[in-house]
Amino acid sequence: MFLSQTLVSRSSQLWHLPARGEARKIEQETVKYDIDRIGHRGVGDGANEYSLEEEHELGRKLSKEVEMTTKLVADPVIAEYVDRLGQTIVRHSDAQVPFTIKVINSDEVSAFALPGGYLYIHSAMIMAADSEAELAALISHG
Repeated sequence: MFLSQTLVSRSSQLWHLPARGEARKIEQETVKYDIDRIGHRGVGDGANEYSLEEEHELGRKLSKEVEMTTKLVADPVIAEYVDRLGQTIVRHSDAQVPFTIKVINSDEVSAFALPGGYLYIHSAMIMAADSEAELAALISHG
């Protein structure tokens, strides 16, 4: 019998021993969930028509438009706090570009990201968060 077809019964559980090709696929799937490999997991390595430089330049142009049509929070304490929290998330991610994080003065509970690492958090979202952990979760989803 082939190894991939062998079933072993242990403590009322059935274990399927995978063939060589199956084992490689399982290993590739589990690598993306390995927190010790953050930054080296190949997340986002799919087809992309833009280089990282082109993506950053597009984001820079779009961010100028956003900042011309919205009002950013001027309080440096708030801006620095949100940026520090966001940069901590970025450092522990697979991001391949530096992030620019800014706070928009808005009553809308929202956040959005632009290409190239530009992230905008609405001030109402900060007020709506019950804790720093909740705000971090909202920022990381932005």
